[in-house]
Amino acid sequence: MINEKYDSSGRVSHSIKIALGFALAGAVAFPAATQAATNTQKQAAIDSGLAWLATQQQANGKWIYDNVNSADVAATGAALLAFIEEGNTPTSGTYSTNVTNGLNYLFSNAQSAGVGLRFGPNDYNQVYNTGLVLPAIIKAAPLSTVISSTNSLVNGKTYGQVVQSAIDYLADAQNDTGTGGYAGGWRYTPNFGSSDNSVSQWPALAGLYAQGAGITWPTSVKNLQLNWIDYSQNDTTGGLGYTDPNSTTPLRTGSGLVQMSAAGLATSSSRVQNALTYINNNWQTSGASGTFGDYYGMWAVYKGLESTIGLDDTTTITNLYGQGTNPLDPGSTWNWWEEFSQYLVDHQNGSDYWSGGSYGTAPMQTAWAINMLQATQIPGPEKVPEPTSVLGLLAIGALGAGSALTRKLLK
Repeated sequence: MINEKYDSSGRVSHSIKIALGFALAGAVAFPAATQAATNTQKQAAIDSGLAWLATQQQANGKWIYDNVNSADVAATGAALLAFIEEGNTPTSGTYSTNVTNGLNYLFSNAQSAGVGLRFGPNDYNQVYNTGLVLPAIIKAAPLSTVISSTNSLVNGKTYGQVVQSAIDYLADAQNDTGTGGYAGGWRYTPNFGSSDNSVSQWPALAGLYAQGAGITWPTSVKNLQLNWIDYSQNDTTGGLGYTDPNSTTPLRTGSGLVQMSAAGLATSSSRVQNALTYINNNWQTSGASGTFGDYYGMWAVYKGLESTIGLDDTTTITNLYGQGTNPLDPGSTWNWWEEFSQYLVDHQNGSDYWSGGSYGTAPMQTAWAINMLQATQIPGPEKVPEPTSVLGLLAIGALGAGSALTRKLLK
């Protein structure tokens, strides 16, 4: 996550906040030939990562971003999604207490926003925060679950009512038609007047999770999103830029794919196909402007690819480094997700956490790495639960039927 603030000359200056004293790692190039990460290795990385994340939770239930509550709700939302995707809920799982405490923290930080509600204080992180928090809340429990909280704003309401109110806020926060090419995107505060493809992925992601849960992502929001997508996509390369179509990176293009999915664009559409071509062409790159080495960026690319082509596709992203000589687990085929997984297994610090890149903190980066290894599915109205089979369950046994990695292996 990055905050943009205006200096005395009126220009935008970037200040990156790092919590917990973790230094940012430099870009590490993916080796030209590597070995395949086995399912056992992936699960071990997930398990040790979650164990480390649990040690980073604070007494009040939060995970730290900047320790002044400005974006601690975002760090908490990111961490919770990793636990929840591994089958931990407020009522079950090894980390049930961690999930409950984290949700209590989030609900205690719900704020009235004029239209609907947001999470966290009234500052430059508020759109980021709300978009990052909603997926965890949507996935944590049935939307009919009634909230018990010290915060009167949400106490006694259902998860569904709170989610709908936050979706109303994000819909209202979208830049409107009076902002030209920026209309349809988001920035740091509601109706900011300009948009960027770092922030805009988070309301879109919340919109996908909401649609997957049966909550309406308004048609008017979808239609306006197409304007921003069209403006910020480079017509020559297919990539998407930050605040314009010229500063394209895989991160921003992954963000654009998430927005295209939320807006209802079909994978076969030219916009989606051009963005996928850009990511394929830029696959073997690293650092903040590349595909590998920046976990915020990798998570953006993952979300974009999973929501458009899925985890099993072998024909779209073909500019791969390759798996080397070690065989994959039976039934698996080397593709973009396997390459991501191998990178994540290889770059886990001390076999417990991940850190590195331009944005976020070690708890957030660890959560995103775990989400990718878990084969987390980005929901949407067109997606249905994947079928399970007794044969598949017998084949994977020890992985546990509740994990997203298990659901991937059952395909």
